[in-house]
Amino acid sequence: MKPTATLFFISLCLLNQVEGVRSSRRRNGSRVLKKKDHKYKKKHSKGKKDGRPLAAKILVDDLEVLTTVNFNPDGSALIHIAGTTGLTCDKPDADNGVEANCKLTFKEDCDGDNLYGDVDDPWTGDINYFTTDPLTTETKSAFRLDYGLSSYYTYGGVVVITDGSSSYCGTLGGFPYNFNTLTADVGKYPVYAGSKDFDPSGTISITYGIDGTFTYSFDLEGLESNCKGCGIHVHSGVSCETHELVKGHGWNIEYVRDLWTAAGGAVYGTDSQGYAYDSFKLFNGFDIFSNMNHAVVVHAQDGARLGCGVLKLPYGPSASSSDSSADSSSDGGDGGRIRRRLA
Repeated sequence: MKPTATLFFISLCLLNQVEGVRSSRRRNGSRVLKKKDHKYKKKHSKGKKDGRPLAAKILVDDLEVLTTVNFNPDGSALIHIAGTTGLTCDKPDADNGVEANCKLTFKEDCDGDNLYGDVDDPWTGDINYFTTDPLTTETKSAFRLDYGLSSYYTYGGVVVITDGSSSYCGTLGGFPYNFNTLTADVGKYPVYAGSKDFDPSGTISITYGIDGTFTYSFDLEGLESNCKGCGIHVHSGVSCETHELVKGHGWNIEYVRDLWTAAGGAVYGTDSQGYAYDSFKLFNGFDIFSNMNHAVVVHAQDGARLGCGVLKLPYGPSASSSDSSADSSSDGGDGGRIRRRLA
């Protein structure tokens, strides 16, 4: 037999033997462990160094809270949580025996085990707490944690936040492509004081630039015809359910004057059919997370409020789960200056 034929025959035998082993394993019910298996993650968590950032949107009742995860070269992660929460979260005070009541944890699913790799469970410590502003319930908390998993093995897990009595969760996925834009679907204002019946609809969006200012864009119809210099604003309230929840203009008096005025450029115009499509530049002293969840209002020529919507980050997926409703209290005021209270 020629040498080449011999080598071919040996190779064929080896291939048949390997395939026989594979077939035997399939017949015996063996399986390939998937990346979602917790034990597999713990054993192989260091095998895939992937630092792509992740994000999760958590729904706390009707409010959106965003968590982002950015990975460091040493394998640790910077975890940031931001948005108006409706929760009262206190910071720890060891001297007076006060513990943080709000925690953020990564889990395999909303009611599942904590998510971590080949390390001791770091989610049972005292690092992963967050706090909220006592007046606005807004959070901009962050902490660094090494939980033994890279982005690859974290993707598809969930973020669970709890205030001790209620819990809420959202799925971890990739960063949204439009991470700098908030959008509101506009409908009728809850209480209209004008004499004519209007049916506003369309969208309002604010898109942030690198300098922190934003472009306020609108594409609306069903408004008052030939409206000139009519007001269109972001308000301090976080709901369009009632007039009281919408509140007044939303701006931060610590950094900027109220530009939700004609002089500030916060106006729109309509054609003879009540259609408006345009944009303007503005800055109200708040970043994208502080404007998220807040109401936008469309005014008539006489100043009456015609339309209303709530600014949301157009990003998913998300999930929500609570075992009891969180309380929120009203400040009874019009809000908007220095700090915006949650009604």
